Amino acid sequence: MKKLLILPFFILFWGLNSQASTISNADSTNYRMVVSFFSRASGIDAQARKQVDAYIYQFEQAKGITVDKEETRWGREGEIDYCIRLEKVTTKDQKKFVKKIKGIATKSGRVNVLENSPCLHRH
Repeated sequence: MKKLLILPFFILFWGLNSQASTISNADSTNYRMVVSFFSRASGIDAQARKQVDAYIYQFEQAKGITVDKEETRWGREGEIDYCIRLEKVTTKDQKKFVKKIKGIATKSGRVNVLENSPCLHRH
């Protein structure tokens, strides 16, 4: 009977312990923005990704800088995150950049934008 009572506690402790280690290993570095292209069983919105890529290129050319962007692939249907730092960009230009990317994202049902967030799907 005692063995039956101990088993559930062992399982609960083991489960909580493994979950805690997973969380502590996550990258806690915040990026200025994370643009996540996701799928609903039909692939990502490739047109929205092209628009985001085109805007980033245009922004880089206009400002004479390279946007620090890490690409993280995380799904089977082309899902990808752009984890973007804008440390070389003024606060005013950061706001314009974020606003433009959010404008592109809101036109698509398959793009999310997070601000001041860790890169969630980073390996």
